Amino acid sequence: MRAFFAIFEAGGVQAVVEVFDERDVALARESGARILQVNARDLSSLRVDRRSCLNLAKACPPKDGELWIAASGMTCRSDLEEAAEAGFSAALVGSALMESGKGAESASSRKGKGR
Repeated sequence: MRAFFAIFEAGGVQAVVEVFDERDVALARESGARILQVNARDLSSLRVDRRSCLNLAKACPPKDGELWIAASGMTCRSDLEEAAEAGFSAALVGSALMESGKGAESASSRKGKGR
């Protein structure tokens, strides 16, 4: 992965490395990754467990210079606030916006509503 990062950075691109567990985080850090996306979706079953994403941030807290993205399961403002408290700098909210059919308008109207 280090070789890929060198190629990307030479071209002015910063790679996002998706991680699912502590081993993935260690490998990403070892390779020089600075942007880690923690996916709460189990790709085998497609089941989403937002807690797994938050627990990983507690087990391997983001280090200085790292940007962590919470992916999958972010459906309302309180989910985003909880992710921010866990150390995430950003969140991927594509499914929540697509389901609403209202795009950015949806994010403010879902305030405080859980699923």
